[in-house]
Formats: sequence, C-alpha cells, structure tokens
Amino acid sequence: MVGVGLDLFFAVMIRDYALVWMVLLPTGLWALEDGQPVGAAVTVLSDDVPLVAFLFTVPDAVGRGVATRLVGRVCQALAADGYDSVALWVSVANERAARLFRHLGFVDMP
Repeated sequence: MVGVGLDLFFAVMIRDYALVWMVLLPTGLWALEDGQPVGAAVTVLSDDVPLVAFLFTVPDAVGRGVATRLVGRVCQALAADGYDSVALWVSVANERAARLFRHLGFVDMP
C-alpha cells in the first residue's frame, strides 16, 4: 500500500508542479507522453557550473527512456548556451540513478 501511495503522490506532484518549476526556473524541462507530464528536469547554476538539481520520472514511465531523453535535452540546451560541462549529485543509496548517469557518461568524483 505504501508503494501505491508514493507512486500516486509523485505522479500528482509532477503533474501539479511542473508548470510552477518552469515559471520559477526557466532552465527546467518536462517530458510529455500523450499530453501528460511523465518526467521533469531542472538545472541551476552553482558557482557558475550548471547542476542538474532535479530529475524525476513518474513511476509508470520508468524504464522507457524518459530520464535519458531529459538529460540529453538538458545537455543540448546547456551546450547551446555555451556550457561544456554539467554536474549533479546522486546519493549512493540511489543505485538506479547512479547507474543511469554512469551509462550516460557521467563519472564519479571524489
């Protein structure tokens, strides 16, 4: 039951707040499928270095390449703005995210 509740919470969260994040942080992107938000990414500048501050995929869309496409779009947008790198932070407990980012070419930093 808790898993279902959390899935519903995150699905509602992304649906209800994606537009707010886009207004507050113009470097945010969201992924849509059939007109519905299924993922979001927000970048911020930290000491003049772009940082992926938020990346989320709704549970029903996990494993369908949503996060991969979002990270690709983030990197394209940053490159178009003249940035040649992007940073992020992933908890060691979040093995799925760490695996994704390593697969996309990100490297662990000490």
